Amino acid sequence: RINHSRWMQESKSFISDVPLRQICLPGTHDSGAFVLSSKVVPGNVIPNWICSLLNSQWLGCFAWAVHSLGVGWSLTQDGDLGEQLRRGVRYFDLRVAAFLTEHHEEAVLLDFNHLYAFTGPVDHTSLHGMVESYLGPKLAPKSLGLNVTYGQLVQRGKQVVAFCVPYPGSGSPLIWPHTQEFIRAPWPNMTSTVLLRPALRGIIERSRHEKAFFVIQGVLTPTSETVQQGLIKSPTSLKDFSVQTHSLIQEFLKDPKLTPYGVVMVDFISDALIDSIVRSNRSRTQGRT
Repeated sequence: RINHSRWMQESKSFISDVPLRQICLPGTHDSGAFVLSSKVVPGNVIPNWICSLLNSQWLGCFAWAVHSLGVGWSLTQDGDLGEQLRRGVRYFDLRVAAFLTEHHEEAVLLDFNHLYAFTGPVDHTSLHGMVESYLGPKLAPKSLGLNVTYGQLVQRGKQVVAFCVPYPGSGSPLIWPHTQEFIRAPWPNMTSTVLLRPALRGIIERSRHEKAFFVIQGVLTPTSETVQQGLIKSPTSLKDFSVQTHSLIQEFLKDPKLTPYGVVMVDFISDALIDSIVRSNRSRTQGRT
């Protein structure tokens, strides 16, 4: 049985010499969306009409139904960041310091992107300072390069590769820029598994030849029609909608010719999927020997 909280340490003999960017890592999409406030504000992510409905003071007896609908199609994970770490997740689409202190041979990728409320270099510099103050000596400097291996990180006592969207006038040697040179995360933008299958297959094949860190987004994108249909038939929530991708990814993971290189990012990640991702590294490494 795989110990999810320290799977990298237990897989050390198989992954030590593998570039970190080529290790198949469990990742979560919208990692912080495990709880929803009773009040939301309009922004780049949530359409104004949804915010208006959720915040309305005049819905009366229908307010609970509308809010439930909003929650059902907004949450993307079942547990907080600490629980996700303990379950084996090692990439966050965003409390990792305490976990890493207790699990000193686990490595984590943090990705800060879609920073909608950031307006200038001061905001970016503040974020860099906060990340460095919390994670300091655990941060891997970008000078280690894209081919740094998991074993090299362990030897140096580094556990975190942090990416952030760059902004002119801000920057840090400990923060890797979220640019095409360093990390790529193509969005399939598909509404069904039928459409997602060929798109995801192409993305996975591409991952095996990339020289940058690579994120395979095993996610579906709901439309307003998807949500409306959910009022009368399945899928009735983003969870029901999203978990359809898990079996598809499992299928790819079983094929040695399609083993992903990089992060496999999903909504509502499951223990079964994490097991398959972890085992794929062992199978791939053993196939080389």
